[in-house]
Amino acid sequence: MLDLSTAHLKPETRTLLTQDLVDGALIYPKGPWGWFVHVPTETDGLTISDEVPADLKACIQYAQRHQQNWLMLDCDGTVASELPVYGDVEEAPVAIAVATSSGGRQVARTHAQQANSNPVRVTAQAAHTPRPD
Repeated sequence: MLDLSTAHLKPETRTLLTQDLVDGALIYPKGPWGWFVHVPTETDGLTISDEVPADLKACIQYAQRHQQNWLMLDCDGTVASELPVYGDVEEAPVAIAVATSSGGRQVARTHAQQANSNPVRVTAQAAHTPRPD
């Protein structure tokens, strides 16, 4: 089984997969973190349907080149340098002002799911919630 990041899928494709609206491929949800996708081979006589979105098709073809029968698309999966990486829905650059404990200020450019570039104030002790295992 080949492990790939869901970042190789466009936001529209991820939405279609979440809503179970991709025809022409055998796909199983992997909880909220991704999907398992059957990779057709010459021996099983199956091909990739023209109805499969191009970005998903590229991931399946990548798995075929690596002689894998299954593809696991996971939010924490491997990012392959040979495949494009896509952002999230409505991703736009946002300026973030970070207040440090010494009273200094750092400004960084980052991406967030916002449609504008308004500065957002955050503290240096930003919370990080890891994905449960």
